[in-house]
This record gives sequence, structure tokens and C-alpha cells, in this order.
Amino acid sequence: MKFCACVISHALARNQSHDDLVLFGANIVLGKFSAFLSENRSYGYVILDHIPVKQPFVYLKEKFQTGLTFPDSPPIRLDRSLEFSQASDGTCHLCSVADVMLGSFRYCVNEPDNEEAGKAMFPALRSMMWDRERNGKKDVSDCGLVLRPTNVQEAKHKAEYDALTQRLQ
Repeated sequence: MKFCACVISHALARNQSHDDLVLFGANIVLGKFSAFLSENRSYGYVILDHIPVKQPFVYLKEKFQTGLTFPDSPPIRLDRSLEFSQASDGTCHLCSVADVMLGSFRYCVNEPDNEEAGKAMFPALRSMMWDRERNGKKDVSDCGLVLRPTNVQEAKHKAEYDALTQRLQ
């Protein structure tokens, strides 16, 4: 099992609607899953837990039929994903495992003052994160740990991302 999480600063996300943030994050993770499948010459299934947006099945149908869409470029087909579905609450062990992993990850990211708990939880999460070999080391950046936006200009926000990355290492 491999794990991938997208992180965006609350301060940078505050002006976005709930649906836009959920779908933005889902699109990031779907794109990374597609890259993972391609890199591993494999195929997979997308089973999302409850998607808290107005029309989740319209979203899933678009991802299956069209892929990832962008305002200024052609869509990217998610052709290695064989199915896009949403599980009902309490009906999928894999979704329950993902909930625990994501909740633990969220705690490690959002609770920097409780370093002891983070140090106890994060190594197990880190071992399941998708990584690549870079400079002789396993690196999760832009694989299992996806920070958005990719290019943070404002110093205080850049410092926040740098502190998070340092803490997770």
C-alpha cells in the first residue's frame, strides 16, 4: 500500500469555496495516483470515501470519461484507472484504513506543538508514502507529500511550508 497526501496552507486556501478545495485536492491526488500507476506500469481502481461536494457522481464521471481538465491546456486522461467510485460510509475496509492514515497525517501536520505524538505516528506513515530515489535517499516530495501551491512567493508562507517539511523529515 502506498500513501499520498496533498497539503495546502490554511492561510492560502481561505478564499476558496469548500467544494473547490475538496475537488482541487482530489484532482491532485488523482493525478499523482495516475503518475504512480504509470511509473509502475500498472492499473488501479479509484474508490473514494464520501466526497463532501454537491455532485460527487458528476465529478467521478468526468474523471473517468475526460480526466483532469485545465483552463489553458488539454485534459490529461486517467487511463490507468479502471474505475472511479464512491464507497458508502462504513462499507469499505480500505477506505477505513485510508481514513486512519489521513487522520494521523493531518494530526502530524496540524499539531506541531505535540511533537511527541507526531514522532510516534509519522515514521509508520512515512514508510507507506510513495517515494522516489533522489541523491541516494528516499524522498517523498511531490510523490507521497504534495505541497500546493508548488511555488510559494510570500516569505511567511514559504517559511510555514519549509518548517512543515523540516518537521516531517
